Amino acid sequence: MGFQEYLDVYKAAWALNRSLPKGARRFRILNLSYQFKWERFDGKRNRETMKAVFDRGTADQFRARLIEKEILQKKEKLLALVGGPHAYTRYATPYFKYNGDDFCAFDSDWLGNRLYRKYPKKVFSVLLHQAFPHMEKDSFYMGSPAGGAIERLMAANGNRPVGFDLLGSPIGKLPDRSAHSLCYESFVLEQFFDGYLFLEPLRDLEGCTVVDDFVNESNVAHALKNFPDPDWHREVKTLEDLRRFIRQLSKDVSLEYRKL
Repeated sequence: MGFQEYLDVYKAAWALNRSLPKGARRFRILNLSYQFKWERFDGKRNRETMKAVFDRGTADQFRARLIEKEILQKKEKLLALVGGPHAYTRYATPYFKYNGDDFCAFDSDWLGNRLYRKYPKKVFSVLLHQAFPHMEKDSFYMGSPAGGAIERLMAANGNRPVGFDLLGSPIGKLPDRSAHSLCYESFVLEQFFDGYLFLEPLRDLEGCTVVDDFVNESNVAHALKNFPDPDWHREVKTLEDLRRFIRQLSKDVSLEYRKL
């Protein structure tokens, strides 16, 4: 995606490696995904169609295999930056199931789940401070974690950036009633992630910086050809549509969080 902060990571790694003496071990960035074939999507959500789109396996299946092969089997370490659900390890996503026990079922096939099952002592999940989805009747809204308790604690600490454990800690015992707690009894934060990283209050967080010409006339045809999941957004058919979509992703975060 065309965000400056992502590009800065590559630049920093490149600069570091150029500064190292000859023969020194280089810093490595491992790209965790592959190009999905959305051009093959025919509008039907069935096994055959989705296997054609994800022809190298589901996103998290592929990522788990890659990390196992390139990192864990080589006894190396990796700091993986992934979307929140992909980082779930012990936590499984709950959802309503008409014929399930207590009308609930759980998805435990995210990237972190897959790695944690095989390497429980080598996988640790850290949550970046963010708003949690809440459900009221049939509508969703974003709210502060643990009913605002994290924000109040951090304010008492001068809102200084800090990282801390959730698992086995007093903060980890804080109850949370967000949508994450669905189907869980007495849900607390340590059931969700192992650690927590607070950078600044929700109201001060902003989306990434958009690189407007990341997609341009020279590459827009390639970008549009496999633009992700058409069911998740308005139709994207032109260069301006695509740029508007990217800008909106960053803008939405800033506007939503300022309300909190």
